Amino acid sequence: MRNSILNFFLLFLIVLAPAVLAQSSCLQQAQSNSSVLYFFYGDGCPHCAAAEPFLRSLEVEYNLTIIAHETWHNETNKQVFQEFLTSYNVPSSSRGVPAFFMGSRYIIGFDNKDSKGKDLEDMVTQCLGGNCTSSINVIRFSIFGKNFEISKDSSLFLLGAILGFADGFNPCTFAILIFLMSYLFTISASKQKILKLGLVFTAVIFVIYIMIMLGLVNLLAFVGFKVYGKIIISAILIVMGLINVKDFFWHGKGPSLEIPGFARPVLESYVKKATIPAIIILAVILSFVELLCTLGLPLAYVTILSERSLSAFSSFMYIVWYNVFYIAPLLIIIGLVYFFVLEADKAEEYRQKLRSWMKGIGGLLMIGLALLMLFGWL
Repeated sequence: MRNSILNFFLLFLIVLAPAVLAQSSCLQQAQSNSSVLYFFYGDGCPHCAAAEPFLRSLEVEYNLTIIAHETWHNETNKQVFQEFLTSYNVPSSSRGVPAFFMGSRYIIGFDNKDSKGKDLEDMVTQCLGGNCTSSINVIRFSIFGKNFEISKDSSLFLLGAILGFADGFNPCTFAILIFLMSYLFTISASKQKILKLGLVFTAVIFVIYIMIMLGLVNLLAFVGFKVYGKIIISAILIVMGLINVKDFFWHGKGPSLEIPGFARPVLESYVKKATIPAIIILAVILSFVELLCTLGLPLAYVTILSERSLSAFSSFMYIVWYNVFYIAPLLIIIGLVYFFVLEADKAEEYRQKLRSWMKGIGGLLMIGLALLMLFGWL
């Protein structure tokens, strides 16, 4: 028995220990030496193949040392890759090839020399220049020939503002708010009552929407955010987006994302009570029954938040930020009606005219976000 244990120990020292030590030393060397680029790829991976010519150009231009590991058919390299992914805290949804590690920086994926290639070149030049500790991730895009760059960290604020504001212009919430304003005018309610009930309605929508989005974040964290989950959510966004775009051209034909017909009489009954408790109940019910109408954009935003592996407090603050912009259009409508700049009947007329545009633009945003997430750009 003792001889068997001794033989196994010797086998480990001779065969297994060198491999383990090689893996650890490889990772240690990568993190301590910011002048070497580690490239992990899969034999047969098209994006990896697209990256190789660009890597060769960087190698020549910057006299760069590149150490490559094939991970699909080599078990040792696969284990080394897993060590890198774990040590660099790469989100599980982003773990794939091609992957590039240099000093304390990493980049996952490659598309072309002008997008990921530019990120990769920036990483190389900064690491070779001794600035390899701060990761600067940038989203690059072009509009009408003009190039723009947005930091991925700051993009959460910009994205939250854009999506929240766009989400606020949804026909479902507008319809109920304008109906409330119109009814209050019909019963000759005072300006103070119109303002008070409008603000109560908006405040409850604000709080409930935050709670719903926090629930979605926690749900994604509970079930585990995997690549296939991101694909499923992107597919949902595309379907919802296509339905909204369809409504832009053919409203009333086929499926539509709107408040269910059975819920409208219930909502209208609470509007006509015109009391603070009734308006609170109205806003709570509306927040849930309108989810079919408005879920797409907040779902996209919480999915992006979940992928970033943020702290609970950070996620909460980003969601609050989103909802500040979500209620902004509602507050604008209340203010315009309160100061008699806009009559409630006119507001409803404008809503009817702009409804298709609201749905069309919202649908295109959902489809665009889904594609950005699928390609790893968000």
